[in-house]
Amino acid sequence: MNTKTNFLKFFIASVIVCFFALQNGYAQVPAGVDVNNLGTVKVDDLTDAQILDILKQGQAAGLSVTQAAQLAVKKGLNPNEVDKFNARVAKLQNAVPAAAATDNAQDNIIQANEVKGDKETALTGKALNEIKTTEVLTAAVVYGQNYFREGDIKIFNRSADAKAPANYIIGIGDEFGVSVFGYSYYNEVLKVDARGAINPNNMGPIFVKGLAFDKAKSLIRSKMGQYFDLGNNKVEIALVYARNITVNIVGEVMKPGSYNFPAINSAFNALILAGGPTDIGTLRNIQVKRNGKLLKTLDVYAFLNNANAGQDFFLEENDYIIVGSSQKIVKLSGAVKRNASFELLPNENLADVIAYAGGLQANAYGAALQVRRIENKEIKLMDVNFDSLQKKNVDFNLKNGDEILVRSSVNEVLNKVSIQGAINFPGEYHFTKASTIQSLVQIAGGLKNNSQNDWAYIVRTQADLSKAYLKVNLKDAITGNTNANMPLQPLDVLVIYNKADYLDSTSIEVFGAVRKAGPQAFTAGLTLGDALQNAGGLSLSASNSRIEWSRLSYFSPNYKMGEEIKVLVDTIRFDSKENYLTEANAKIKLQPFDQIFIRNIPEFSNYGVIEITGEVKYPGKYPLLQKDEKISSIVKRAGGLTHYAFPEAATFYRPNLPGNYIVIKLKKAIKFSWNRNNYLLKDGDVLNVPLTPDLVSIKSDALNYTEVNKVAQVNAPYLSGRRAGYYIRNYGSGFSDNAWRRKTYVIQPNSKINRTKRVLFYPIYPRISKGSVIYVVTKPQKIKADKKKAEEPFNVNKFVENFTTKVMGIATMYILIKQIK
Repeated sequence: MNTKTNFLKFFIASVIVCFFALQNGYAQVPAGVDVNNLGTVKVDDLTDAQILDILKQGQAAGLSVTQAAQLAVKKGLNPNEVDKFNARVAKLQNAVPAAAATDNAQDNIIQANEVKGDKETALTGKALNEIKTTEVLTAAVVYGQNYFREGDIKIFNRSADAKAPANYIIGIGDEFGVSVFGYSYYNEVLKVDARGAINPNNMGPIFVKGLAFDKAKSLIRSKMGQYFDLGNNKVEIALVYARNITVNIVGEVMKPGSYNFPAINSAFNALILAGGPTDIGTLRNIQVKRNGKLLKTLDVYAFLNNANAGQDFFLEENDYIIVGSSQKIVKLSGAVKRNASFELLPNENLADVIAYAGGLQANAYGAALQVRRIENKEIKLMDVNFDSLQKKNVDFNLKNGDEILVRSSVNEVLNKVSIQGAINFPGEYHFTKASTIQSLVQIAGGLKNNSQNDWAYIVRTQADLSKAYLKVNLKDAITGNTNANMPLQPLDVLVIYNKADYLDSTSIEVFGAVRKAGPQAFTAGLTLGDALQNAGGLSLSASNSRIEWSRLSYFSPNYKMGEEIKVLVDTIRFDSKENYLTEANAKIKLQPFDQIFIRNIPEFSNYGVIEITGEVKYPGKYPLLQKDEKISSIVKRAGGLTHYAFPEAATFYRPNLPGNYIVIKLKKAIKFSWNRNNYLLKDGDVLNVPLTPDLVSIKSDALNYTEVNKVAQVNAPYLSGRRAGYYIRNYGSGFSDNAWRRKTYVIQPNSKINRTKRVLFYPIYPRISKGSVIYVVTKPQKIKADKKKAEEPFNVNKFVENFTTKVMGIATMYILIKQIK
């Protein structure tokens, strides 16, 4: 069969496929193809992508060549276009590299099965996601459980998520993607049918069920070789869709049950779905059974620690994974690389558990491992020389519940000497028989400039662990003097002292009207002028008429040893014309702990600024003229109140005061300077005099007016001499039924609160002034007590006791009255 004939057959089949696809509504016809008249097909009008698509659809049609040719002729296919199509296909195959063709073929197969895979595994995928995200499993207690509970092993929840390994066992429902490219072109998805075979077009069945994936690929490749020249073509075979299987996971697992998932997952992947073994479940003897027969025993430790252990096992439909209980758990702690509890097989012992723990640490003391064992209801301790057992190639038998402690070796360094203090590089250094004071100072970088080099101490540890202090002449030792440069012993500590440690730190202090008040370091020869200059000099507010300083009597020339130390005070006074220290005063020598006081000029600072706003003639900010200036003075300075001022509602604001506002009666403060409302002013005060209002407000939900009109406030004109009750009756339509009349109160414009008073049973409501606000309080709702309380049963003893008490009380009263008469 020549090449031209092959391309013709593919072309005819492809165009017919497009026709049937259009009729059934599940595919699109390539541009330029009229399904009702194939004679209009022009190969020159087709793109390269359309030609490749025609080839793919023709292959997938499943029609015989004879049927395709008959249908094409009926639709008017022009045979002259065959040669053009043949040339275009040959050109495309020569232009596409083999690797790119392979990738495209595989991608096309995978994409064709992607939607199908998603639909068939949607329910399974959802279940897997729920297990991974919503279940919080308990912490692992035995080594190996964490790999299941923390999800370290991946679950493939879609068939296309993973590439099939070589040992994957083929089953019914698996699908292969087979691509042949090169001089020939073949691309088909083949599903394993109920007989266990795949059926390539015109090639006959290939039975692959039960074969490992690598062997199945070899068989398919061999079959392709019978129909294609593999010398000039390449074959790619991939598992593009893995069947779904249902596996039963039972026993000591976190979530036993039946699970449906793609067969591409191994048995260990499947255990993730069930959360892995429980705290008492075995990790070493997990059984896989099929049709009641034991197929495989899985060992998690072998799976985790040995890649060649052959534990990667694939499952079949209705397989059982059975997790029994663990039988031998031992705990290992101490100087090992992994502290944990381990499950051992019956024939595994001490050497095995140490191997599972990653081995001993470098500082482990293997000569005396301690084994703690419960035996005959008693706790026994056993010391095991593991180092000796290893040399003899002998192991120590362990039992369930044993606890092994691996101690650390002694960590203390014995062959060392140390140097501390005023040295460039203090620390520990290696001890040798030649170690001396001189060699230790040299290796530590030499002495610092501030070191006390006349002497030093060696702190030596004695045989009884007590400390001995040896004083040495450091200056002679570092010059190599044989007598001073004594040899050192292990653990010796050479301490070199700092000169600054033996100096007293003294100071003087300057207070008051200087630019930089505070303490100053004292030095010999420091004078009063120096101290003031170091303090930045006198400030503008400084008074030169008086400078004081205090001194401890200890530093006085007249002090005698043993006398009580007192504080002496001296004063420098200036004439009125002097404004600087005289040369003699400036040269006064200071002593340690002297204190110098520079006074401020009296009344030097400003008294502050206040503000008056509202209905005064000249509102604004005013400086306080004196410390005791009052409100009446500032109102007078502001030109007094205007004709529209309402002093009854004046407010007085003071910052940095809790609540800020001070209640004031401004009219009395202005009229009577001695009145207590005439407050002293302070910096930042604000006095506000509002405009005279002509309204009175009533606020409440307990008025007939507010209930009818659904408003929270009633505003009424001011009437002189009227009380709150008048406004409530005449403008608020009276109290409603839920009004609490005796709680009615009024807030005056100056924020003063006036409450209702009562004379006998008659309420006296507060008087109203301009701008007042009347508040009518609503009665609180009473909670009615439940009248149907359960009656207590009659208590005879209690009745007799109460009756006797009352009778005795009456008798006592009678006797007392009779005695009085």
